[in-house]
Amino acid sequence: MSTPYEGPENRIDPKNKLFTPDQEAARAFGRFEKLDPADRREAIATATFREGDTMRAKLTQYLDQIEGIKTPEQIELVNKVAAQYESSVATWTKLKIPTEGIQTKQEVTAWLNSLPAKTLENLAAYGEVRLKFIPPREALELLEAIKGHSYWDEGWKNVGAKEWEFGLTVDTEDMPQDPKIYYINGVDNKDGTRKNEAMVDLYEQKYQNEGLDIMPQKAAVPSAADALAQGKVLDRKFYTAFKRPEGADVLPNACFANGRVDLLRNDPDSSSGNLRARPWVRGEKV
Repeated sequence: MSTPYEGPENRIDPKNKLFTPDQEAARAFGRFEKLDPADRREAIATATFREGDTMRAKLTQYLDQIEGIKTPEQIELVNKVAAQYESSVATWTKLKIPTEGIQTKQEVTAWLNSLPAKTLENLAAYGEVRLKFIPPREALELLEAIKGHSYWDEGWKNVGAKEWEFGLTVDTEDMPQDPKIYYINGVDNKDGTRKNEAMVDLYEQKYQNEGLDIMPQKAAVPSAADALAQGKVLDRKFYTAFKRPEGADVLPNACFANGRVDLLRNDPDSSSGNLRARPWVRGEKV
């Protein structure tokens, strides 16, 4: 019995599903895989393919990905996000939160440049990409600094970072609903709607398939505070839900209502058409 073919498509990090070559492209790439990396691009450019330039484009796209090559547009986006550093830090100095220990601009820029070529592009599809810092403070303390209100102190009092963290999200005021997540049949209410917790899990899965993640609860208030510092609000019409904390029997969520940021909770077993989740890319040291 022959063994199943295991080509390049099976070696892509599942967390960063940016380009998966089809079976024919995967087999074709096998011709160049054993070449010295410095020779692959020229070999692909000069090779003859039955499919012609279509196959050459597929292989070049895959090679760009595994070598981390960014397009001019992707480089421009990296530079644009890196340029947000000063204003993102200023969010916290204006709130009188000490910034000792915060990541440097050089560290943040190095991380941005290390991201897979398609990650920022996937995130930008949801709106304007924004650099966010998470201070080593609890959410309720930060909420007080921006004069917000909590309706569920129990579920938010221990939420926060131990040291400065950072990441990326989008400052879209209200995230659009994904009907494939809300409706069981992905179209309408004919076969019912999904429960809140199931929707949060599906949003997480959707984002991870794009090389992103779901916004963690500890990023909620810092993200809202940074948006306010720019004269924006998040979740005016709907609300952002987060993964259920260990030991909790409800889901945490956040929104903007009555002119302030509100922290709330909702039933994981009900089904709300107002539930949304935000994408997130966690910053790391490189």
